Amino acid sequence: MDYHPDFHLAARPRSGWKALAELALLAVAFIGLQVLAVLALGLINPGAVEESVATGGAGAFDIFAIALSLPAAFVAARLTGRDPGALLSVERRVRWPLVGRALAVAAPVYAVVAAVDLASEEVTLTAGTLLTAAVFLAVVPLQAATEEAVFRGALPQIVGNWIRSPWLAYGAAAAPFVALHIYNWIGLVDVLVICLCLSYLTWRSGGLEQAIVVHACSNLSVFIPQALRPGVLPTTDIGWAEGLGTALLTVAVTAAVARWGGSASAQALPSGLTATRPGSR
Repeated sequence: MDYHPDFHLAARPRSGWKALAELALLAVAFIGLQVLAVLALGLINPGAVEESVATGGAGAFDIFAIALSLPAAFVAARLTGRDPGALLSVERRVRWPLVGRALAVAAPVYAVVAAVDLASEEVTLTAGTLLTAAVFLAVVPLQAATEEAVFRGALPQIVGNWIRSPWLAYGAAAAPFVALHIYNWIGLVDVLVICLCLSYLTWRSGGLEQAIVVHACSNLSVFIPQALRPGVLPTTDIGWAEGLGTALLTVAVTAAVARWGGSASAQALPSGLTATRPGSR
């Protein structure tokens, strides 16, 4: 595959003040849109707020709120004078062949995970639960895309205004990504593992497509079973066996997507940048 590891440098060259302005706008838009979503969804279904509190922010209500904040990163980029398409890939667009091939690798694996989970406990198959599952199928990819645009796109590119090292650029976005999740320490380590894996896929492919696919498939393997068990609230207290198993699965899927997830065409990188092979300086 053609490597495009300079995706985090896509905002160069520009004034550091513009980078700081984008960071501020990103924070305001990302948090502000979620607050508005919470207020709106709370008016529609007040009980959802109670569920959100009971699940520590790991429930369906929170997934919807994050999904509705999808425009945040793109609006912040546009308002500070750069092409929002740079948040998608080094080709400034969605590379659909990479999406399709990543899906072909990741979706069957996580479908099996969801099937095993569903087989382990009794599920409720009604028109309501099936509709909820269908809604999750539509919304969770948007939630995953939102988080990838912010934490593997915008934040590394903002840091990349000053620092060329991908380790530091993607690493700087790891802490807020982990902080977005409310789990015990085992669960947070698991979140850190998927953060590192998604950062690797983004760095390696020069775009968000593969990371979004893996993120969405992983989340769907959790939320589809949740939709079919409406009486069971999700837990934030993760056991070590579950955490270790999930982390190993994430690493294995990441390796498979990197190996068989498709090739990116060797398009021109942003002005002034040169693609480098892994390990080069």
